[in-house]
Amino acid sequence: MSVTRIWVFDPANNTDHEAGGLRGRPNATPEWAENRGPGWASPDPEGSGPRRPRRVRAWMVVASVIAVVAIVLAGLGVWQALRVRGAVASCESMTSQATAAGTKLTKLVQSDEMKDAEAVTADQVEDPDTVTALKDALQDADGTERIDACTVEWYALHPDRIIELPAHTKERFESKREAVAKAVDAVVASRDAKTLADATSALKAKTDQASTLLKDSDGKVQDNATRDALGKAIDEARKLLDAGDDAKAMNDASAALDQATAAVNDSVKAKSDADMKAAAEAAAAQAAQQAQQSYTPTYTPSYSDGRYSNGGYAPAYTGGSAPSYTGGGSSSSGGGASSNGGNLDWLNHINDGGSACTSDGYCPIG
Repeated sequence: MSVTRIWVFDPANNTDHEAGGLRGRPNATPEWAENRGPGWASPDPEGSGPRRPRRVRAWMVVASVIAVVAIVLAGLGVWQALRVRGAVASCESMTSQATAAGTKLTKLVQSDEMKDAEAVTADQVEDPDTVTALKDALQDADGTERIDACTVEWYALHPDRIIELPAHTKERFESKREAVAKAVDAVVASRDAKTLADATSALKAKTDQASTLLKDSDGKVQDNATRDALGKAIDEARKLLDAGDDAKAMNDASAALDQATAAVNDSVKAKSDADMKAAAEAAAAQAAQQAQQSYTPTYTPSYSDGRYSNGGYAPAYTGGSAPSYTGGGSSSSGGGASSNGGNLDWLNHINDGGSACTSDGYCPIG
């Protein structure tokens, strides 16, 4: 039996459906269908058969789901590939930075600055602990660090973790270099502080000594220009002591003071030697003059026809004892006459009343 079904157009949903909402004949025609205007109901055209509702096939649903899943998976694959590629690129960049940090550490350890710091001993610094700290830092920096290649599987859940190892290696290199550089600076600073303190102390002591010498040498130098040079060196040294920040300049000033002090001392000695020589010469001259003035002979020689056996004449003394002669010379003994080597005792000869003697006291040898 043919069934006439009434379909109506629902403008709200833009769909056609049965007026009664049932697949069979409606029990009653809806009021809105009976009172519908043109276009609200479309009974089956004659001979066209009943109009069936549109149905969604199951295979279409499955196909749609598969397509959606495929699209999602493809999107996830692309996203994961991009993650892995970005992680590898970041890892390679960090590896380059870690390598550069290691190179900087190596250059510092092998630098001339490091060699200079290593040569410093504990007695050359104010704080000996800085020397020990440098040795410890160098020992720690001597350890090896591993830098792996940046590889990761595409399906890794956390590909960004491959950057952790080179990042940690870079941090360790930088930390070690910072520790070594800090230790080097500490040693150098401590050495420079002690050098400055020693230079200051030495320059101050030499300045005080030079000032005393400058005062004491006034009028005692052979060349006063040496004292002028010493005074200038003292003034320069005092300026450096007031500044108190240049150990090298202080050491140079100490050397200049040594040179100027030596020149003044030499000049003082030269004048002293000259004065002593002049005094000695004056004393010798005075002694000679005094000796010459104090010598006064007590006899007056006279001559007669008689001669000595050596062709000379015997002097006659007006007072005192007559000397005895040997050959052509004479020797006297205070207070009495003596006979030497068998010569004639003139006093005895006179006392014996020698007829050859003159009234003046001269007795020629017969």
